[in-house]
Amino acid sequence: MVEPREADAPARVPVADAPEATPAKSRLCKCGHARGHHMVSPSGEYTFLGWCLIMIGITAEPRAISFSCRECGQTLERTTDPKVIAETNLFG
Repeated sequence: MVEPREADAPARVPVADAPEATPAKSRLCKCGHARGHHMVSPSGEYTFLGWCLIMIGITAEPRAISFSCRECGQTLERTTDPKVIAETNLFG
């Protein structure tokens, strides 16, 4: 029986270079704008208690954020990820 040589062995891909480790391609609207474009605006979605706090002047954390194009109105993404919510600036 012949033992396989290193040249015959399948190439091993490091975990960091694996296709699963690359971030997903960002979605585009009909106009061609991605989430980071200046024409795409985030808008928060709040609970009833969140809206009550906002009405009396207290900033509340949204439960979800939707990213919409201001030109065509298409919603690109909706996320409930706490990390993305904390990093997103909704006001200004």
